[in-house]
Amino acid sequence: MTCPGPRHKTVSPRARQAEKPREDLLRLYQAAVVFRDLAPWEWMDDDRVFGVEDSGAGPAVYCSILGGLETVFGLAAYVGADGFASYLRIATGESEPDDFDAGISQDCLLVTFEPRSGLMDRDRREAAELGMTFRGRNAWPLFRSSRPGYAPWYLEPAELRLLAAALEQAVDVCTRIRDGVPLVPQALDRPLLMRHRDEANGEWRDAWVVPPVPPAPAVAPRPPHTRIERLLRTARRATATTETALVYLPSMVAERGQRPYFPRVWFEADHKTGIIGMSDLLEPHRTPAEAQEAFLVALDQTRVLPAEIRTASDASFALLAPVAEALAIPLRRVRSTPALDAARHALEAAFSRRGAGAF
Repeated sequence: MTCPGPRHKTVSPRARQAEKPREDLLRLYQAAVVFRDLAPWEWMDDDRVFGVEDSGAGPAVYCSILGGLETVFGLAAYVGADGFASYLRIATGESEPDDFDAGISQDCLLVTFEPRSGLMDRDRREAAELGMTFRGRNAWPLFRSSRPGYAPWYLEPAELRLLAAALEQAVDVCTRIRDGVPLVPQALDRPLLMRHRDEANGEWRDAWVVPPVPPAPAVAPRPPHTRIERLLRTARRATATTETALVYLPSMVAERGQRPYFPRVWFEADHKTGIIGMSDLLEPHRTPAEAQEAFLVALDQTRVLPAEIRTASDASFALLAPVAEALAIPLRRVRSTPALDAARHALEAAFSRRGAGAF
């Protein structure tokens, strides 16, 4: 299971500090080297998930070993219930592995082992400042943070400690599995092994926990009455059906010194003609109310109310439901949106030809 992923300047639900303490960095590198040398991908697949919860370091993470496909080797630590849900969407086949939105919607911390040429200057400088160098094929640890909508980025201090704890406990779990201890269940709907550290005495222990329930889609508030009244007064009702979803554009926005991000838009296509439309760009961290407002602005600009709205996205359906109800537009949750999908594939191909950009 690969963990691409993406984040921005106003991001950071997890704690942020100006500098990474040297002892934390050293701990992270040392844990990564022990994990690399153990090479647990030789006997574990990426669907054998276990949890690590350091009560003094942050939320629980859910760990998956990378390397079963023999292309990427390392560890993905999915953060909290949202992170676990992002893992499940691909692991259970709800989203295809090459689905763009699924790929950049993962919430995880990642270490992979790369050739020296696969690192950025900042990564090589960090290792050099610790007095560390590595020899051999794919020997260099590369650490990245992935949050929904943002480019993979360097770890923040709190993330660094979370990943260090995950690597240390992964060594413990994977060693016991190698030695024949049946610790990790085969099915993701069964209780998961959780390595938990007691903050009072600092000791780690095993616990079996029910997997976190994926959070429900965000619910937008009912739109302001004045906005609805103006639309009903100025917009005409069409006979066409629109297919729509709130999606990420496959092109990064980068500001100097800030984490690049993939903007979101309301992308739509006429169900019969395939003619497309698009709302203004939204940064990934915008609230459900702001996402809903972007849809209303797009309606304001066209001054056309569709006869029906269809979406294949649960999240988009939840955001659109209050708007559709207020405007008396039928809203349908459908299995597929062929016109929209065709338009998105064409858009992604166009961006792919010119390059989506990189940090």
